[in-house]
Amino acid sequence: LEEKKMETLEGRKEEKKEALEETLEECPSATSEAGVASVCKGCPGRTLCQSQRKGMETEDETKFKVRMKAIKNKILVLSGKGGVGKSTLTVQTAVMLSKKGFTVGILDLDLCGPSIPKMMNISPDSVVTQSQYGWVPVKDPLFNIKVMSIQFLLTGPSTDEEPTSSSSKIPTYDRPVIWRGPRKTSMILRFLKDTFWGRLDYLLIDTPPGTSDEHISVVSALTQTSAVTDYSALLVTTPQHLSRVTVSKSIEFCKKFGLKVRGVVVNMAGFVCPCCNEVSWILPRDEKKGGKDEEGFYGVKIVGQLPMDERLMGECGGEMVR
Repeated sequence: LEEKKMETLEGRKEEKKEALEETLEECPSATSEAGVASVCKGCPGRTLCQSQRKGMETEDETKFKVRMKAIKNKILVLSGKGGVGKSTLTVQTAVMLSKKGFTVGILDLDLCGPSIPKMMNISPDSVVTQSQYGWVPVKDPLFNIKVMSIQFLLTGPSTDEEPTSSSSKIPTYDRPVIWRGPRKTSMILRFLKDTFWGRLDYLLIDTPPGTSDEHISVVSALTQTSAVTDYSALLVTTPQHLSRVTVSKSIEFCKKFGLKVRGVVVNMAGFVCPCCNEVSWILPRDEKKGGKDEEGFYGVKIVGQLPMDERLMGECGGEMVR
C-alpha cells in the first residue's frame, strides 16, 4: 500500500510539472496581455504582472488614441433630463460649425432612441460600410457632416443579436434595442475605436438622458485617450425648475470626472410670436436658479437661450437642418 501511495504521489507530481511547463510556455508576461489573459487565472504572479503592465498599452488602447488624436475637439451634449432638446441642439451646432468651414462629425450615443439620422435628413436605407480602416460613417446630404448611429447597424428582426455593418441589408426603424449595460458599453467602445472618422475639427457626441452606462463609458474612454483640453461638455436644460434640478446632477457628474463644462444652453426659453415678435413664456421660469440670471446656473455660465420656433417645431430633417 505504501508503494502504491508513493507511485500515485510521484505520478501527480509529474502531471503538475508537465502542466506548469505548458503554462510557462503560454505565459504572456512579456506581452500586453500580461496579467489579463485567460491563462493568467490562478497564477500566483498575476498581481505582479498586472502592476508591471501599467505602462503598457493594449491594441484597443492604441486604436483609441489614434482615432481620438485626429479629432481636435470632442464635445458631449448632456442633460440629466429627457426631452429638453439635446439632439436638436447637437444638429443645430453641427450645422453652424459646418457653415463656418469646420469639419464636423456627430456620434449618436442614444442607443435606445436614435434620432440624429432622421434629423440630419439621412435616408433610412443608409448603412455603415466596412473598410480596411474601420466603419465608415454616413454623411448627410446637405452639409457633408459625418454621422455614426446605432440606427445604421440595425439590420435584422432579432433584438438579441449584435448589429452588423453589412451593406446588403436595410435598417429597420421600428426595431427596438433591448440591451443591458455591458452590451451598451461594448457598442459605445466600438463606436469610438472602430469608426474611421478621419481628421475632424469637432466631434459632437449626442447622449441619452441621465448619468449612467453610456456617459460613464464614453467619458472614461476619453479621459484615458485624450488630452484634458480636447474634450468638454455642453449642457442643455429648459426654463422650469424640475428640469434645472435634474440637469444639476449632470453638472456634478462632470465635476466628478473632471470634465470641463463649456456652458449651459436654456432651450425653449419663451415663444416668439410670428406676427408681433412678442416673447411669451409658455414654460414657467425658475427664477431662483438662473431663470432670469444670465451670469450663471449652479456655478456654470449660461451661454445661450433659445426660444421656441414654430418652423423648427414642425420640421424634422430637410427644412430643419436648412
